[in-house]
Amino acid sequence: MLLCRVTGTTVTTVHAGGLGGARLLVVRPEDGGAQFVAVDAAGAGPGDLVLVSQGSAARIPAAAASAPTDAAVVGVVDEASHDPDGSGPAAATRRGGASPGAASRDPEG
Repeated sequence: MLLCRVTGTTVTTVHAGGLGGARLLVVRPEDGGAQFVAVDAAGAGPGDLVLVSQGSAARIPAAAASAPTDAAVVGVVDEASHDPDGSGPAAATRRGGASPGAASRDPEG
């Protein structure tokens, strides 16, 4: 799985049968890779930090089961921490891209 940021949405008027009604999101890997399109199986939105499954595993979630896809958003990350270069305190990110201590976009909290 990849940790990605949702950067936008994609709208198609003509598409393969399995994509009918599927929400398509543009995502960018947090490690700086190239953007790509993924089927949304988690209800994510622009700015959200998400987990993306790729390859045949991307078709396992119900929202992507019949879609001809190789990438699916399978989770919205509430909080993640990591130390990218191993040299110091871990960086933390919360849902919606807010830093710890910032107001949450989550209407419940």
